[in-house]
Amino acid sequence: MQRDNCSPLIGLGSARALANHPHFIISCTDVSKTAQNRAARFYSGERIWKYNPKIKLLIILRNPLERAFAHWNMQRFKGREPLNFLDAVKEEKNRANKAAPLQSRRYSYVDRGFYAEQIERVFKLFPTEQVKIIKLDEFRDKKSETLDAIFRFLGLEPKVSSRDKDRNIVPYEREMTAEERKHLYGMFAEDIAKLEQLLGWDCSDWKTEI
Repeated sequence: MQRDNCSPLIGLGSARALANHPHFIISCTDVSKTAQNRAARFYSGERIWKYNPKIKLLIILRNPLERAFAHWNMQRFKGREPLNFLDAVKEEKNRANKAAPLQSRRYSYVDRGFYAEQIERVFKLFPTEQVKIIKLDEFRDKKSETLDAIFRFLGLEPKVSSRDKDRNIVPYEREMTAEERKHLYGMFAEDIAKLEQLLGWDCSDWKTEI
């Protein structure tokens, strides 16, 4: 059975140095307990700006289809989600309305994956030179290069070596079905295209319908 490290910010010696940086917040889009808290801060950029308008932000974006399914899987694993995936997605707005004015963090599977609007809010608050945005896949596939770029962004000396340590790994209940993936893609397609324009990215790897 597939297992998912629900925090893309793997524990390394390098990460300790990043975490100790006085003007730095990691904001990610995955669904471990730690990641949920960080994602909530990203979700509400105004609070970050009030804390420190000169702060530097690192934002790691995961394929929103995969993020939504992983979020649902984590809630199922914790016994918090009685609905199957598509039913939970279709019920998300009703659940959010019931939670208002609070955020429905537990069940915001799709809403948190609309990155373009969130990034636009960030750019209204922070100049682009204070924000670094990377894809989770790039972090995984080009870890050393990406970490070096992050350290340079922070004005820190790159680490010579790093040690990976997976955290918050849970088994997947099952794989995402073709029907579920197609349904999600229909929901995210416009936002993905908007994000590509906003960041100059090629997100073709996120656009597979089946």
